[in-house]
This record gives sequence, C-alpha cells and structure tokens, in this order.
Amino acid sequence: MAPSSLSAGERALLGAVLATMLPGGGDWPSAGVLDLTAEAERLAALAVDGLDALRRLLGALPSGFAAGDADAREAALAAAEAADPTAFGAALQASYNAYYIDPRVLAVVAAQTGYRPGGPQPDGHELPPFDEAMVAVARTRAPHWRPA
Repeated sequence: MAPSSLSAGERALLGAVLATMLPGGGDWPSAGVLDLTAEAERLAALAVDGLDALRRLLGALPSGFAAGDADAREAALAAAEAADPTAFGAALQASYNAYYIDPRVLAVVAAQTGYRPGGPQPDGHELPPFDEAMVAVARTRAPHWRPA
C-alpha cells in the first residue's frame, strides 16, 4: 500500500510542477507564489488513486526538473503527459482545483469578471418582490389532488 501523503522531496517537486503548470501573469498570481502544494496534495488524495497518479507523474520527471528553466520544465511535463496521460490528468486536475479555489485567485476572478464566487446563500441574491397576480388564476381553481 502506498503512503498516504507525499514525501518532502515529492512536495518540493510538486511545487515546481504547479509553478510550471500555472505560471501566472498580469493580475493572475502564479501557483508557485501561492504555495498550493499542500492543497493540491490534499485534493489529489480525494480522488481514487489520485496520489498514486501524482507520484507516477513526479517519478517520470527528470532529475533537476525544478532547477530547469521554464522551457525545459514545460518540455519535461509534455513528455510525461505523452507517457502517462492519466497521471498527468490527475495532477492537472488537482492543480487547477487548488488554484481556482484559492481566495486570492477568486478575488482576481471577481475583479475581472464581476462574478462573485460561492453559493447564493447565506448572502443570497436580491430578488424583486413576488407579484401575487401571477398566481391569481391558479388560486381560483379547485385542487387537482385528493386529500390523503
């Protein structure tokens, strides 16, 4: 049985993978700056075989991956994706999920789009007052069900 969490070395490598997959730009922070490693690991662990897939991807990367420049890291990730698309997909899913639930990223989404992330409750959305005239005809009709 595989360990339930990544080793310190795997976490460091995952941090470099996250920074490569989500480099940021403009108002968008990079995943490296946000330090999403723990959250990506947590989210990968929620998926069936998620950590195993993440380990496969990390194991497929060349030594010195983290020290390479952006082009070398992107090429290494492209090769790893071609070799094991399932592992790459699991890592990408955990990366995107960790990134797009981070409050700092959600603030950028809100600022650029006006979209307020989160559920409609408990804050709710302002609704116009209900117009009782919309059900006036229905109220004049007899019930179409039997009492139980």
